[in-house]
Amino acid sequence: MANSTVQNKKVISLALGAVADGAYLYAGADRAIAAEMQGKDNGDIIYYKTTNLGQAEISDVSMGNPANTGLASLDIASATPVKHRQVPVKIKDARVMYNVKAIEKQITSLGKDIAMGKIGQKLAKKAVKNVIGEDILTIGNIFVGSDFAAFQKAGAFLKSFVDGTLYGFMDWNVWGDLTAKGQQAVPCALAEPRFGRNLRGSWSLIDQLRTIPDIPQFTIGDVASAKVKASVATSATTATVTLTAGSAGLAVGDKVVVAIPGINALDVNDNDTGVANSFVVTVASSVAASGTLDVTVTFDQDLVVIPATVAANAAVTVKGTAGTYGATIIRAEGAQAFGTMNQCDCEGAKYEKSSIDGLTVHANSGENIGALSTDSRYDMILCSKLVEPRAAALVLYKIA
Repeated sequence: MANSTVQNKKVISLALGAVADGAYLYAGADRAIAAEMQGKDNGDIIYYKTTNLGQAEISDVSMGNPANTGLASLDIASATPVKHRQVPVKIKDARVMYNVKAIEKQITSLGKDIAMGKIGQKLAKKAVKNVIGEDILTIGNIFVGSDFAAFQKAGAFLKSFVDGTLYGFMDWNVWGDLTAKGQQAVPCALAEPRFGRNLRGSWSLIDQLRTIPDIPQFTIGDVASAKVKASVATSATTATVTLTAGSAGLAVGDKVVVAIPGINALDVNDNDTGVANSFVVTVASSVAASGTLDVTVTFDQDLVVIPATVAANAAVTVKGTAGTYGATIIRAEGAQAFGTMNQCDCEGAKYEKSSIDGLTVHANSGENIGALSTDSRYDMILCSKLVEPRAAALVLYKIA
């Protein structure tokens, strides 16, 4: 047998510090749902209830009516029904599974402590991106701009009718653009002495500001705002909006933020805020320059003021000009619900779990003797939803 030389190759594991913050799920969130999740089955839905008490009345007490000594002004024509909104919160499962060969266990960094921490971050990030996309669709308080004023208006809007801490979640690109223009927006993660003195992680009227990369950016399409019209009937739950494309036309996926005259946002006391409720319209098919497209917007009657009638072809306000927008979500304490399942009924022989910041990860492992490998599955079973969208605002900030 001929002589042979075998050269071993050394491979060094490199782990970069990944940024994965699950604070959007739990910061300022109501945790009561965590107890309700335990013992639930696949497909079960947990409901939150919010109460709408309608409008109160006030009038002068007049003695000018001799028929009943002037107390007619105290009469109420009919009793106001108490309405309850039931908000469904679905159980979600962020999961991933890996197959590790026996020999790989000796040379990889997929150890117990590292795996639970790193994979927990991965699952949290997946959950955040999924939840944010759904939450944005429910927010009707939308402020659009390219300067400090949009944030100040959004914060003032919420502070005017909601007590407690305001939590803000800002796209990193928005933070970068703001600070490049001289704004001292300091996120919680950067509120350390080495970045400066007296940094509190707050900005504008946002009490706790965080920067996250998970908020989807908006591409607002080119719309000829003077030609955008709408029609909505009394007590309707939908409105038809006719968009007219501008000189550049509209592409599939472009978004348009519209406000229909008279449809105002209600606050958490069911009072008219006087601020128009905004709707985000996503373009489903391309529209040539000056072309038109009819879209339907849907609203919850218990969250907005419905005008008696908006005549056909009523002028609609379009917010923002064409371009790319980053977003910031601001919400009040308790507006979000969040919890994770602590007990998993599929616990196998090799089972473990780990919790950090209220995020519980379940790990199950099984051996494949024939392949000399181990399958390890990691699950984060959670519930998260913006239950009270009236106590939240979305700021769209133009970055390009």
